[in-house]
Amino acid sequence: MNYWYRLFLCLTFSVLQISLTIAQDIEYEKWLKQEEGKLQQFKEERDKEFSEFLKREWKEAQASQSEAPQPQPEPSSLPHYEGKALELPQSDVKPSIVTPVIPVVASRENVPIQQPVSKYQHTVTLNYYSVPISFGYQEIPPSDADSKTSQEHIVKMWASLSNWNYAALLEQAMTESKNRSLNDWGYTLLLYGMGKEFFQGSKNDATLFTWFMLSKSGFNVKVAYNDNDIVLLIPTRNTLYNTVYFTTKEDSVKYFAPSLEHEKVSGKGFLTYKGDYAGANKLISFDVVTIPNLAQKNSIKELLFGYDTSKYMIKTEFSNDAVSFFEYYPQVNYEVYFNAPCSPAMSRSLLPQLGKIIHGKSETEAINILLRFAQTAFKYKVDAEQFGREKPFFPDEILYYPYSNCKDRAIVFASLVVHLLGYEVIGLQYPDHVATAVKFQGKIKGDAVIYQDKEFVICDPTYINADIGMCMPQFKNVQPQIIMLYH
Repeated sequence: MNYWYRLFLCLTFSVLQISLTIAQDIEYEKWLKQEEGKLQQFKEERDKEFSEFLKREWKEAQASQSEAPQPQPEPSSLPHYEGKALELPQSDVKPSIVTPVIPVVASRENVPIQQPVSKYQHTVTLNYYSVPISFGYQEIPPSDADSKTSQEHIVKMWASLSNWNYAALLEQAMTESKNRSLNDWGYTLLLYGMGKEFFQGSKNDATLFTWFMLSKSGFNVKVAYNDNDIVLLIPTRNTLYNTVYFTTKEDSVKYFAPSLEHEKVSGKGFLTYKGDYAGANKLISFDVVTIPNLAQKNSIKELLFGYDTSKYMIKTEFSNDAVSFFEYYPQVNYEVYFNAPCSPAMSRSLLPQLGKIIHGKSETEAINILLRFAQTAFKYKVDAEQFGREKPFFPDEILYYPYSNCKDRAIVFASLVVHLLGYEVIGLQYPDHVATAVKFQGKIKGDAVIYQDKEFVICDPTYINADIGMCMPQFKNVQPQIIMLYH
């Protein structure tokens, strides 16, 4: 009897538990729908308020041009050290070679980066740095065949896009950007390419689409327009050089207008609005933390250099993805280049070979060898002659282009010292020259600079055959600006 009674109680308790769980699930679903409804209502009200806000008077934007960081042109030929080779006192320190951390790039076969678009009614495919990328969506985005660059058109476009079913497309774009290791600028260009496909190649409508999608992604951006053009305005913690930026009387923030199509923005007669889209407060960063994962194709470069009586030939790889992505990258502050990584291809090929050459050497000789590599393995030409514009290189680019200058050599030398030896390095920016300085573990004689109470010995990758601790004569009494490396 007690058994059946206990069984009855257990069954009753179980039924009550199940009923309570079902009731709780129903209440949770009801609460979740209510919260989603509140969020949707908030979004709709926010978009409606912003649309009304855009109808207010737009103010004239004052245009300025950010100048290049080097006020004087670089020398057209390389300076050579003509004196006798110095007998540098050998440091007792023999640094350990750092094993480079090489990022693992997912293969196309194992991890499909392409988004599944078959479930959507429509598909748009864009050619992103020669890589076709497809996105799916349910509804045709709004289009105005008679669109003109006017405040009325901008207001209408924002309102139309707000009422469009953009959420799934935005999620795909953000996922694609993450899978392809794009930084904020790469994500911006991805959205712009998508807009070009949606709006039949219209640059202005593609710019408005990019503005809308970036705002929905939480980025603080604006647009400005004149009689012919609509431009994207970007506030950023970086400094963009040779780029038009805008300010207004009411707002002292610099809003840069980097070209989305490698064309210069005129900066004449633009109007913009005051204020921001609620909740969009992230600043677009031009920093480079990873190399974009695009076509995954590499090329090979042979490099020759000598040190003392030894000659070396190095066969190294570099990333075509890096070369393509950085070809027209906006010119930014030097810290971005000095802190950018090598590609996995460059890391796994160049670093081990140089590491083998300097293995077992004192820090004096090891860094001298790396310095001679940067000085003599590359041909020299100024940017104006090679590109017709200023173009500092990211590390992989020095292996692709036939010529390089002082900035490029300083960047690759700093990268080698950091990644092979783990030493602290700083960049030195002079009025018409860029060099580097290294913090040695031992006491090293020679020209040096003091930064943050530390002595950094000058190592100049453009002063051919000069050893560590040798500054070009014209810069011995010049105080350089310091370029920080954060490795």
